Amino acid sequence: MSYPVGGAPSGAFRIGTVKESQDYTEDSVKGIIRARNIGPWEGAQSAVAGELAPRGFVNREVVRLDNRIDQIVYGDNVLTQLYTFSESGVWEKPPGAKKIVVNVLAGSSGGGKTTYPSDNYSPGQGGFSGGWSRGEFDAANVPDVVTVTVGVGGAGATTVDTNGAAGQGSSFGTLVSAGGAGSTAYGTGNITFRMRGGLGGGNINAEEWAAASPGSDGSYQAGGRGGARATNGENGASISIEMVQAGQIGMGSSGGGGGQALGFPTAANGGRGGHGGWPSGAGGGGGGAISGSPSAGNGGNGAVGAVWVEVYLEDTAGIAPSAPTNVAASNVTQVSATVSWTASTDDIAVLRYEILRDGTQVGSSSTPTFELTGLNAGTTYQITVRAVDLGSNKSPESTPLSLTTLA
Repeated sequence: MSYPVGGAPSGAFRIGTVKESQDYTEDSVKGIIRARNIGPWEGAQSAVAGELAPRGFVNREVVRLDNRIDQIVYGDNVLTQLYTFSESGVWEKPPGAKKIVVNVLAGSSGGGKTTYPSDNYSPGQGGFSGGWSRGEFDAANVPDVVTVTVGVGGAGATTVDTNGAAGQGSSFGTLVSAGGAGSTAYGTGNITFRMRGGLGGGNINAEEWAAASPGSDGSYQAGGRGGARATNGENGASISIEMVQAGQIGMGSSGGGGGQALGFPTAANGGRGGHGGWPSGAGGGGGGAISGSPSAGNGGNGAVGAVWVEVYLEDTAGIAPSAPTNVAASNVTQVSATVSWTASTDDIAVLRYEILRDGTQVGSSSTPTFELTGLNAGTTYQITVRAVDLGSNKSPESTPLSLTTLA
């Protein structure tokens, strides 16, 4: 955004004259300061080598999770189920829900293409992150079925002197909503976490060349690096399945800016801005270029949003799980064996299984398999399994399995 229209976002820096100034993140400022020192050195290298070698890195793949349900916390007879929505869908309240915490993240905007100032080797501006809102509710006040809307991200600009497209808003019914990022503004929400895509490489005041800047860091991961001359910016990092299963939810990081084009006689287009990481990572701006050929780089795409629904379950009905069935043994040796069974069902959720050997409990498992150890060779044992739910209600024991170890 340019002055005097509007104000700088919180934590932004202003560089240049009031008329020509631009809001930058701290990383952008560092890149500009660095460029003042290394610009002459890079020019000398270019004169010797004919072109600047691109910095070696592998672009991170921009991914998003499928809609899924994870059980992430056991303890104190309370189970937390985490519903992940990476695309629009319908959420149904499970039995035993006690408390519900909702995080809604909106789509981010794409990076721009030679949007400021409009002059030779002008950089493309980075996109903006979508909004983020959080709400906590007693489950009794939440409908049994809720429509979930996940806002898509905006495409990066492909036309000179344009900003990237805006992102769309996300919502959890009428209870929680977040506004999508505008082409030149952050999305809206009650969480104030904000990110920008990296600024493309180019002339920032029609007189000083600056390296492409990195994208803003996400909730847990670093932003994509800015590209070297004529090289694409690095994509932002996405939130992974492993992070979600560990209870780490939040925004992916933003894409880095594309590198400035190479001039004649070794002409090469400006680099594309890196795509934003899922969810809500902003797209990086494209690298600047002289008018005509070579051309400026396109902006990176903004990432789609996400909706996370954490449901805290309690079991107060006193209904016991069904008994495990189909207990079987495999990998039998003289001293050990693997026991498996068909999982039990419960009105709320099964917490664990208890394994009994000749009527005495010898272990427990959260999954329908268990490794028996410390057995005697050539000995027959009677193995049974019972399920325990969140309310500590125990199922009947399974039909006994007669297990004989190797002699």
